[in-house]
Amino acid sequence: MGMNLEYPPGIGPSFTEPIQEEADLDKLTTDYGDKLDKTYDAIFLTRHRINGAVPLFGFTGGPWTLATYMIEGNSPNKCHKTKRWLYEKPEGFKRLISMLT
Repeated sequence: MGMNLEYPPGIGPSFTEPIQEEADLDKLTTDYGDKLDKTYDAIFLTRHRINGAVPLFGFTGGPWTLATYMIEGNSPNKCHKTKRWLYEKPEGFKRLISMLT
């Protein structure tokens, strides 16, 4: 979606520039075109190679989790910023969730 994601040791996935205001949503892109083709191919091939022997995914983030990381920057403790968005900027939050789904 155009956000820079890093994996600092001991912290986990972190966005270097989290979403801070509704105008930041205009910077996001949902036009993936063929950017995910290799990802889909890798998932397809891996699924067939493991043939049900082990789970394919150990963790996947749903829309709430992704929105929380995008707003908080990394793994949130109590989601204060995200909850503030939800209550104070409901249309902006709804727009972000729509972009993620």
